[in-house]
Amino acid sequence: MNRLKLWLRNKFVLGGVVIVLLGGGFWFYRHLYSAPKALQYVTAAVQKGTLTVSVDATGSVAAANQVDVKPGAAGKILSLSAATGQAVKAGQTLATLDGASAYNKVRQAQVSLEQAQENYDTVAAGASDDDVEAKQKALASAKDNYEETVREQQADVDKARTNYMNSGLELHSEDSLTKASVALSGEYTGTEEGSYQINISYGSEGPSYSAHGLGSGGDLIERGVAQPIGNGLYITFGSTGEINANSVWTIDVPNKTSNQYNANVLAYNDALYNQPRAVQAAQQAVDDAQEALNEILEPAKDSDVQAAEIQLETARINLSDAQIAYAGTRVTAPFDGIVASVGAQVGDDATASTVIATLITKQKVAQVSLNEVDVTKVKVGQQANLTFDAVDGLTITGRVAEVDQI
Repeated sequence: MNRLKLWLRNKFVLGGVVIVLLGGGFWFYRHLYSAPKALQYVTAAVQKGTLTVSVDATGSVAAANQVDVKPGAAGKILSLSAATGQAVKAGQTLATLDGASAYNKVRQAQVSLEQAQENYDTVAAGASDDDVEAKQKALASAKDNYEETVREQQADVDKARTNYMNSGLELHSEDSLTKASVALSGEYTGTEEGSYQINISYGSEGPSYSAHGLGSGGDLIERGVAQPIGNGLYITFGSTGEINANSVWTIDVPNKTSNQYNANVLAYNDALYNQPRAVQAAQQAVDDAQEALNEILEPAKDSDVQAAEIQLETARINLSDAQIAYAGTRVTAPFDGIVASVGAQVGDDATASTVIATLITKQKVAQVSLNEVDVTKVKVGQQANLTFDAVDGLTITGRVAEVDQI
């Protein structure tokens, strides 16, 4: 146990004592392990002076600071430059870790910050003239598309209905009295289902035809000429052959016995099914474009600006954390000192709890205990002289650095 002597001149405070050793660790070690010198006596004339009071105490000497150096991130150790007993400077690299993952997180955080900044600027500034113009054009385009969709869908329905109504139209007669050929042409343009009935009559000018049912009207028969029977259909009587006055022809609209009928019915039903849905979707696009324009014309809400600001600040914090973690892949000495031990090696998977090295300071302190009487005589700043049982004749000077308050 080393012995400590304190030379006192002033009033004192209560507590335990810490003494900083003057002269530094190098001087301390050099004298601690050097051979003791022979005692020398110095004489002097008696003089009048101040009476000093001394307090003796025992304690131990240790480094002023000792720290376990750990990485600020996790990763495989790529290099290790720390060695036991090595003197290092503050900021000197002791080890490096694989920082690929940490660097990627920094880049991601940077992108997120840029996006958050852009969003905040947009929200805070409100809509620009270009933004308003773009939304107006989008609305106009949506309205044009709606009108075009209505036209196209109605055209699809009309076409499907026309195909359905004209499914396999043909002339049908219950007798074979007329020997002339009779042909049907044209396209039924009506909207009602039903049938035509074509009758023949003779007058002073010759045979005539008349249409009833879905068709109406009639005229003198012109052989070989397509003549109207109403709603887009025409009948043609051949140039040769007898036309009997008792003959009757019918046309069923649509012809449900034709091969085309079933397919045309399905196509018409599909057109009817798709029409309202397509029109509704186009109308929804108009509504959305109108809402977007209305929103951009409104001034920014305080709540929206605050939300964007919070998002921006969060992005900044995330980037700072990512940068700190990336910097943590380079393990450095926190102060000037000596490497007391090394706790890892190249290739190890390090985490935030891995001790890369333990550092101690060159500066030493002595910690001693005093009784309740002597401690009242000690205060910070007083000079202290330390002697060591292990080294005869060695005296080191220090100052009281700290006194416990309890």
